[in-house]
Amino acid sequence: MFRRVADALDYIVTLVRLRILDALAGPEQRKQDREQVKGRSRKSRREELIAAEFSPADRFARDLH
Repeated sequence: MFRRVADALDYIVTLVRLRILDALAGPEQRKQDREQVKGRSRKSRREELIAAEFSPADRFARDLH
């Protein structure tokens, strides 16, 4: 029970810290961060697809058929 309460409090404190840092950084920094994250997620998804296509497990499965 104590652990759940401690985790919840830690979560709230972390959110507050992030909000404070976000406010200090200003709107321009947030815009740059969002654009950077969007670019990273698209790239990582593409990389995942390429890696899955050429993974050893997939090649083995294709060889069995």
